[in-house]
Amino acid sequence: MRSEPIAKSDTCVVLLIGDSVLNGGNSIDQDELASTLLENSLTKKLGKKVRVLNISSFSWGPDNIYAYLKKYGTFNADLMVYVCGSGDAYDTMTFEKIVGVSSVHPDKNYIFGIKKLIDKAYGVIKNTFKKIFLKEKSPEEMKEDQKFNTGFSNLDSLARRLNIPFLIYLHPDLDEISKKQYSKDGELIIDFYTARHREVIRELDLGAKKDYYLDGIHINAEGQLFISKNLYEPIFNYIK
Repeated sequence: MRSEPIAKSDTCVVLLIGDSVLNGGNSIDQDELASTLLENSLTKKLGKKVRVLNISSFSWGPDNIYAYLKKYGTFNADLMVYVCGSGDAYDTMTFEKIVGVSSVHPDKNYIFGIKKLIDKAYGVIKNTFKKIFLKEKSPEEMKEDQKFNTGFSNLDSLARRLNIPFLIYLHPDLDEISKKQYSKDGELIIDFYTARHREVIRELDLGAKKDYYLDGIHINAEGQLFISKNLYEPIFNYIK
């Protein structure tokens, strides 16, 4: 949880759940996070302490988030807001060993930065070689062997069981911004939740800009501010 410590005096709690987009990583200061911005602005507006807990991590899908909430609880939440992307539709946990195997999950610190750059470059070259010469399955072919992530349903069921209002915020990637439409996977997520009468906030329709992006999906401080502005009114309307 990337937030200030929780306390017994916390009386109004919003769970902001998601992956590395929401978490921000090393490139985003704590004060620049959408969760921090929302917590400060809502506290000031309502005149009482409002907690916006940032429950997120690198590469998390909805099943990871559900596992976290199942283990640690929902912290007496008054509202849950899920920031997700189209890529989460089939991003199911595999439990394969990645620490010390994947270049983005090292098992030790680097002594020199150049070694990290070499390892990352090698990873890119190796993956490209596999795609070209070993004819790995395309994303479409891989999806044929996968199922829609069960975490979407589990989060919805958890919110209903505990009677917690639940909002979904669909964050687009750069490709979707260029095409000005969500991918089939994004539309699948929208259809899934709208069929269950959940409000789905479509960031793509709110003026998302390429200037907010650090790469194909992750955002800078401006992007965090943009998300906080888009979520402020919907959250305020639920908790006021």
